[in-house]
Amino acid sequence: MKNLIFILIVVFANTLYAQQDITRLTELQKIFFVSETASMAATSLNPAGMSMRRNNNGVIIGYDFDEFSNQGNSSVFLSTDNFGISYQDVYNINNIRLLNYSINLSIGNEFISVGTSNRYTIAKYASYDLDLFNLDAGIILRPASFLSIGLLARNLTEVKFDSLNYLRNYTAGFSLMFFDQTLNLYADVDFKDNSKIDDLAGTVGLVISPLNLFEFRGGVILNPDNILDLRSSVPRLVDLKYEAFVSASFLIKNTIRVTAGTRFNDAGERTRYSVVFGFPLSKSMP
Repeated sequence: MKNLIFILIVVFANTLYAQQDITRLTELQKIFFVSETASMAATSLNPAGMSMRRNNNGVIIGYDFDEFSNQGNSSVFLSTDNFGISYQDVYNINNIRLLNYSINLSIGNEFISVGTSNRYTIAKYASYDLDLFNLDAGIILRPASFLSIGLLARNLTEVKFDSLNYLRNYTAGFSLMFFDQTLNLYADVDFKDNSKIDDLAGTVGLVISPLNLFEFRGGVILNPDNILDLRSSVPRLVDLKYEAFVSASFLIKNTIRVTAGTRFNDAGERTRYSVVFGFPLSKSMP
């Protein structure tokens, strides 16, 4: 897009105030796919996407919360071609505050790209802090104009401490793109070391972007990880069968993009809200 773009994304997502996936913390990251490169925001998930799209430079600022009275989580992501930095402030996971600082690197071209996210985390407990380092690595292949294949390995250094575990896990996926990326089909599968078939979680999604003016996005996550409900005095493990998300966005005067969505699951969790501002820094960005 030739003009400077200001993106406002408001995502309404149903979640528990509970233990979270501490490698994909923002609602923004959760609606993208590992093989996706068409959006500046998608590169916040798989760092390999940065080199796939030159002049895809920008800053993304996000905040998500469940109630106005509760402190939420904030994030900042900056991408400049094959280099990026990010910051996440996760206010409360099991009464622990996590501060994540990452340097993201990528090298490649429009056909193949690899990238890493080198993350330094400070876990702030009530009376002490813990420091740790972790590494994510991703690759995206585009053998044809209509096909993209992605792989992301998270927490390669696999750190365990106190009540939090950064377990090594992987996401592999592909996308099929039609009509100059107006219609896009996505599929991801999540797994861990020594995972069995019954342990796999799969996501299928559809993204429609007519004339680059609107975008409609939806997906279903089958067999997601169970989560811990901490809303009552006795913690309860919630067995999820599926999660789903839908979102819609539109462009205003070729400069402002607004997106709203919802995320829910079969457990009927309460709503969580996210607000994300994106500031592309390149005038040649599509």
